[in-house]
Amino acid sequence: MRLACLVCAAVLLSLIAVTVSAQTNEIPASRLHRLPEGLRTPRPPLPKVPPPGVEIVNPAEFCRADAMIISWTSWHAQELTDMCLAVAADDRVFCCVNSSTEQSQANAQLTAAGVNMANVDFFLTANGSVWIRDYGPFCAYDDGQLAISDYFYGIGGSIDAIPVYIAQEEGLPWYRSNLTHHGGNHITDGNGMGFFSDNLTAFNTGWTWEEIEDEMAAYLGLESLVVFGTMAGDMTGHCDMFVKLLNDTLFVVGEYAEPGDAVGDDAAFLDDLAATLGDLKNLDGRYFEVRRIPMNPIDATYDYNRTYTNSLIVNDKVLVPIYDTVSDAPALQVYADCMPDHEIVGIDSQDVIQYLGAIHCISNTLHHANPLIIQHEPLLTAQFGETPVLSCRLNPRFTDREVEVHYQPAGGTREVVVAEFSGGVWHAQLPPVTDDFDYWFTARAFTDALTMETALPEDAPTAMFTVDVQGGTAVEPMPLVARSLTAWPNPLNPTTKITFDLRHAGPVQLRIYDLHGSLVRTLINAELPGGPHEISWQATDDHSQRVPSGVYLGILAADGIAQTTKLSVIK
Repeated sequence: MRLACLVCAAVLLSLIAVTVSAQTNEIPASRLHRLPEGLRTPRPPLPKVPPPGVEIVNPAEFCRADAMIISWTSWHAQELTDMCLAVAADDRVFCCVNSSTEQSQANAQLTAAGVNMANVDFFLTANGSVWIRDYGPFCAYDDGQLAISDYFYGIGGSIDAIPVYIAQEEGLPWYRSNLTHHGGNHITDGNGMGFFSDNLTAFNTGWTWEEIEDEMAAYLGLESLVVFGTMAGDMTGHCDMFVKLLNDTLFVVGEYAEPGDAVGDDAAFLDDLAATLGDLKNLDGRYFEVRRIPMNPIDATYDYNRTYTNSLIVNDKVLVPIYDTVSDAPALQVYADCMPDHEIVGIDSQDVIQYLGAIHCISNTLHHANPLIIQHEPLLTAQFGETPVLSCRLNPRFTDREVEVHYQPAGGTREVVVAEFSGGVWHAQLPPVTDDFDYWFTARAFTDALTMETALPEDAPTAMFTVDVQGGTAVEPMPLVARSLTAWPNPLNPTTKITFDLRHAGPVQLRIYDLHGSLVRTLINAELPGGPHEISWQATDDHSQRVPSGVYLGILAADGIAQTTKLSVIK
């Protein structure tokens, strides 16, 4: 069932102190991020031809990309050069130009800066502005095959043709929509949710909400649309100027140090947005997390939003706008803390931000034919006799998927453990570990057209995660547990009796864990005599609070021996 969420629906009407007339008279129209209403072209009659497949998937920005896309302009050549220098070292760059002369100029400047030109391709397209995020391509997977969905931009007639140029150059199918939608106002989690400011509705007054839902579902496969307000101190109305999604459940939201640093009630607006997103669940039922990131003050000297959320994620790099302010270092540290496996690159954006946009606004992304990524926090240590549960998430979400963990003890035989999917997370329980071991993940998504496959680490099994198993080892240990750990009733609502036998007296631990590996309840941590034992669990945690429905693990451990039983809680 499609879910529609309208959050923070009130529109904030006050604007920053830069008049439209001054912008129109002093700055060329091609340089403006958001043009006055009078410069917008009317919507042409475009055919509504959505992708024909059964399963349409819109990948998130943090999924695997094939190329960064830019539109060259001498106005912001330095920022574009700095971005290409960072990205082209490892990944492709598509540079759109409108003439052979402009291509020669761009090639000369990029070459002189030391850009890896082997990774730069030039596309001769229609004349477009630098703001390619807004009019550039939206990527979608049509039954697993990469395609371009092209929404109506509404500013400058030939600009809307550029996504088609890119699709044709790359040999990709493309599909046009009548909906007016800008890429700077588009965030997706790769799991079927989209996030927008209320520009989405303001620019489509002739559409009902149900029609907007249907269009987003048809062209991008989005099942849930979350719409919130806009900042008074940001004239673009685009959500990428104050919020960004770093992975499938982690947002960063701007934060002013003092309310007086913001225009109007913007400080409170961002606080409310952060709280709203933190209370929101994704389609798998997992809560989103929110971290805050500094917002530079808006004042008489800097009457525009020098944002840090207007960054670009390209595979293992994050390009972050910086402005030579005291907030630069703390903002970069937020990205480093949230994305420790990425290279964080600051890009001087003091010039471009004057025109109401930064790094995200002047770039776009063509996703890879295989966008799959595995998100996992590596396990570093385990206790002797423990049965670790390794968890990961797979993105973007295709219907038919599988995940496996490859587990290899030191000097032992490699084993494959099939992971189980629950609540948006894949879990694989390993056998009791008695020595250091290596592991890696493989994952596959199956569509009508093809099979996608990925691994973590990406070059596994050449690279693997290594776990240090701590604690004593035993030579031919005498089994402490004489018969299997059992629980009845199971499923339980809300009480079960857990039973086990001990061969002899000794220290015993019986703990309940969730499938993320987090401790829920310690039932026993004491010396027990040999013989049969029984203990009840009322489906509560260590704070006597009822646990949610789901699967839990009861782990009995003593003398380096561990046994596990699954406990299903129902309500």
